[in-house]
Amino acid sequence: MKSFRDYPKLVDVESMNWEVRFKRKLFHEGKEVDGLCDYDEKVIYIRIKKDRCDMFRVFVNEVLHAIEYENDHDIPHKYIEQIDTGLAKFMRKNIDKLIKIIV
Repeated sequence: MKSFRDYPKLVDVESMNWEVRFKRKLFHEGKEVDGLCDYDEKVIYIRIKKDRCDMFRVFVNEVLHAIEYENDHDIPHKYIEQIDTGLAKFMRKNIDKLIKIIV
């Protein structure tokens, strides 16, 4: 699993550029969180973690929130959390196969 420095600085979410920033500490409403989307500024924040697999899961989680926002949906967070782990694991285990059909 790659370092946070290897992540893209910008990602395309529904044809909109979202910036990706990493923070050593990240808070929302006074509580420490692993990830956060700033919908107004179109920024995805990820807390730097030692567990790189979990950090990737958080990245996937926040991308799902950005997709949700750009499509004007309101998906309960518990459902996104149910999807993010499986999707992140699927992507990690199958990236070589996915690259062949995407590129």
